Amino acid sequence: MVHHGLISMSATNTVFVGMSSEDVERIATALENTHGGSQITTFDTPESIAEHLEDRPPDCIVSEYEFSGMDGTELLEIVRNEHPHLPFIFFTASGDDAVANSAFADRVTDYLPKDTADRQFERIAERISEMAKQSKVEKERKQQSSERKHELSLFERVQEIASIGAWNYDVQLMREP
Repeated sequence: MVHHGLISMSATNTVFVGMSSEDVERIATALENTHGGSQITTFDTPESIAEHLEDRPPDCIVSEYEFSGMDGTELLEIVRNEHPHLPFIFFTASGDDAVANSAFADRVTDYLPKDTADRQFERIAERISEMAKQSKVEKERKQQSSERKHELSLFERVQEIASIGAWNYDVQLMREP
């Protein structure tokens, strides 16, 4: 596991699995140049990511498709079992339309084939940033919802203990026609 120190105020927490260090560096540079950077963690094999996901799920996972002993859809299935909405991108040179179709059937968030153009690293940086932003908004929404449920639970408990209640009364609804 390697940590890169490209952290900023709008940083994303991105995990790369099975990617070459050159690709990771180029994507990190594109993230830094266009979106303020990223906290990046890399894993050589899909097996090594499971514990990391339990401790602190990232904002986005970018993965190669082919590994020795496992393919990317197996890793995707592992991730989806624990984190069904975590953005997951295949960025791979080893694939075709059949692989892409299979990946989308398995609920991959995006599938970007590698090519020789430098623009591809900017494209993937943009997708990571978009997905990380959506992921953060969703996490905040869930946190607020959880806090609201907790507040309501406490309020109901206080009412029960104190034998009091709270009502809403709409005067306009109570007027006679």
